[in-house]
Amino acid sequence: EPLAGGYAIRAFVEKPDLARAQAYLESGEYSWNGGIFAFRAGHLLAELAAHRPDMARLVGEAVAGGRAEGARFHPAAEPFLAIEGDSIDYAVMENTARAAMVPARMGWSDIGNWAALAEALAGEADAAGNVARGRVDLAGCRDVFATTDGPRISAVGLEGVCIIVSDGEVLVTTSAGAQGVGKLPGAVNQ
Repeated sequence: EPLAGGYAIRAFVEKPDLARAQAYLESGEYSWNGGIFAFRAGHLLAELAAHRPDMARLVGEAVAGGRAEGARFHPAAEPFLAIEGDSIDYAVMENTARAAMVPARMGWSDIGNWAALAEALAGEADAAGNVARGRVDLAGCRDVFATTDGPRISAVGLEGVCIIVSDGEVLVTTSAGAQGVGKLPGAVNQ
């Protein structure tokens, strides 16, 4: 449904199954979500409260009990960790009647996990497909993404692995397992 500069949407479908996605593409009547959202904070919070009240309450508690440290904000850990791991796509967008979209043609990649970031940085890879940032030593490794903001990472004989050291936290995962990071209890830090 046309709006000034965009379209009201009838439905938002996050991660349709393959058959449905192919049907959408073949019809030419659907747009693909690039994961880019713009809204007033109050509108998002109102929609979250309407569709996921428990999540909205925990978000409020995490913010109210959080602390600022320079330009960085640390939500209160206990309520933050209790928030169900749903994305905005599932929690709000699939439920709201207030969504609109603006078509755009642009380069885009869903850098939603460490493996996707490694792929985006593939231009920095060595001959074995390794991407190393910070103090990193790799020997006999292939397709390893390693980044550190502090301690040295040393790895030997690994393949298809992501190693991330950030703010005193360490994450090691296979590239294929990178999507599961959000299921870890310490994901708030990673």
